Amino acid sequence: MGESGSGKSITAKAILGLLPAGITVQGQILFQNKNIVTMPVKEHRKLFGKDIGIIFQDYRGSFTPFIKIGKQVVETIRTHHLIPKKEAKNIALQVLEEMGLEAKRVYQSYPFQLSGGQVQRAAIAMALALKPSLLL
Repeated sequence: MGESGSGKSITAKAILGLLPAGITVQGQILFQNKNIVTMPVKEHRKLFGKDIGIIFQDYRGSFTPFIKIGKQVVETIRTHHLIPKKEAKNIALQVLEEMGLEAKRVYQSYPFQLSGGQVQRAAIAMALALKPSLLL
């Protein structure tokens, strides 16, 4: 957190390896005692979701508009954790509830059926469902 212009977005983009062309990182970015700047791309990508959670400023972009929220959250959980679909659904409902949402209704809704604040909280819930060590 910090004031506008303090470097929050550029720091997050550096961690994610999403800096614009021509901008490079000098020095180190250490995560779990590993320098992610020099980490191979494949290894770097494996960190996202499970170890490093991401909540994008454009939270609506976190969801595909024609797929229900619940299905997307379950798919995200199951991509990173080898668990049965029913268990992933329970986790999804739990995190949606923890975000102050009507879990069952939001789970069954398409993103366009929710308010901006509800979609934002659903995106946060999806990131938190993976229990990352670092949340950007």
